[in-house]
Amino acid sequence: MNNELVKFTKLYRVCVCSISVLLSLFSPNAFAEEKMPATKVSLGPKDIQLDQQGRSLWYSKIKLGKVEMGKTLSVSCRITNESTNDVVVAGVESSCTCTKVTIDQADWFSGDDIIVKAEIDVPATAKSAVFTSTVTVALASEDELAPSVNMHLNFLMEIGNLLSFSSTFIPVAIRDGKSPKIEIPLVCSVEMPDLALTCENKEIESASTLLRTGEKWMVVVDLPPHKEGDQDSRSLIGEIAVRESKTGLSTKAVLSVTRLSLVSISPALARFEPELEDEDHFIVSAICRVRKPNEDGISTDKIAVTLSLDGKSTPVHVTNLGNGVARMKARVNKEQILDEDGDIPSSKKSLNWTVWAGKDSWSVTTNAVYPSHVRK
Repeated sequence: MNNELVKFTKLYRVCVCSISVLLSLFSPNAFAEEKMPATKVSLGPKDIQLDQQGRSLWYSKIKLGKVEMGKTLSVSCRITNESTNDVVVAGVESSCTCTKVTIDQADWFSGDDIIVKAEIDVPATAKSAVFTSTVTVALASEDELAPSVNMHLNFLMEIGNLLSFSSTFIPVAIRDGKSPKIEIPLVCSVEMPDLALTCENKEIESASTLLRTGEKWMVVVDLPPHKEGDQDSRSLIGEIAVRESKTGLSTKAVLSVTRLSLVSISPALARFEPELEDEDHFIVSAICRVRKPNEDGISTDKIAVTLSLDGKSTPVHVTNLGNGVARMKARVNKEQILDEDGDIPSSKKSLNWTVWAGKDSWSVTTNAVYPSHVRK
């Protein structure tokens, strides 16, 4: 490196710019007092480079963090001239029409500040989550070794809502025993996205599809109808994840489905108890609860119940306790539960109940087992 270039490099490597960036996100209805706190950025000698033409190039990256698509950023950079040279602002330009730049003054003397103001319109759609806007400030100097200086300010932003669910937790309560389609809005502003959906709960995953209507996306969960009294499928919960393959962006939401059965019988697994006074019969006891699809869910109708065991009707004694609750006791003939060899089986047996309350009726299936001390 010749002496003139060494002298030139030393001269401009001491030009360290201390930049304070004031960032505020605003909409047409925003107020000045809603601006975000200032973010300070300090530029050191590593940010100063020489280009091939021997002109000085000051280069910096200013990270503005996450921003919302379609919003406008108001950025103010206060730059201190810490060199020994007086320079003049010869021109200002931005990398795209989305950025408007203004500078308060033309002369920039040694030790003084200039303020670079930029209004950046964040795009409503993008191919990548990273968005960069570059402001170039051309400076002129009387120094013969460096008659011109280009100062590049690169504003780096991450568009935080290119892909996101409108809510990260979706609770759904189903009262009437049906399973309507669940629609979960999805914000997707990636150009020509390639989306894939997964869920840790395979029942939810198999019932879920991605649907686009115009510019709107949603995840539609079409669960199979819920059978009243099916004690094993009242609630479902699972984390739904959507990923865009080209950008690597992903978003997650937890779906919680609670099926509020209008009628339930407990316990779901009852016991055949030998009748004390008649060894040819067994007794099955249970509690029946009936709800109404209204705000309080309380039913005032009296409850009537019948029981079918292997297609044979079995009498049930019902005691109504009020508020949609009844105690049931069924008397089962021993011959109804014996196996082909005349023995009491070890496996559980299905109990098919029919419940009436007012004009409504439901079919409910539970199970019953036999006490070990009566098995053969």
